[in-house]
Amino acid sequence: MFLLVLKSIFQKVWEFFKKYWMYIAPVILIAIMYFQNSRKTDSLIKMIDDIKVSHDAEIKAIQEAHQQEINELEINEKIFEQRMITVEKQFEDAKQKLNDEKKAEIQDLLKKYGDDPDELARQLSDIAGFSVYVPTEG
Repeated sequence: MFLLVLKSIFQKVWEFFKKYWMYIAPVILIAIMYFQNSRKTDSLIKMIDDIKVSHDAEIKAIQEAHQQEINELEINEKIFEQRMITVEKQFEDAKQKLNDEKKAEIQDLLKKYGDDPDELARQLSDIAGFSVYVPTEG
């Protein structure tokens, strides 16, 4: 009895497949293609994840290099500012020393040539670096 029931069920399934094979075949093909490609999809996902990890590492390295460059720039700016302050201070000191020396020389000239304005003008022009027109007698 069981075999007869099984045989009749099998015959009905076979008749159904023979009648509707055009609809069943594409579904089976799509299922087969899906399962075959799902293995490839896993490897593609793994490859994409590996690329993402590599990309993140590269970005981190670039950010670290950029931060190091910024730090070096800040250090160089501080060194530049310190050197500029030192140079400006040296310039002011040298300028003050030069002014003091010129004042002393002018005082000496006034003491020596205070009575002779023509000679005093010539000596002042030599010290100051500008020319003075002194009228000649005659």
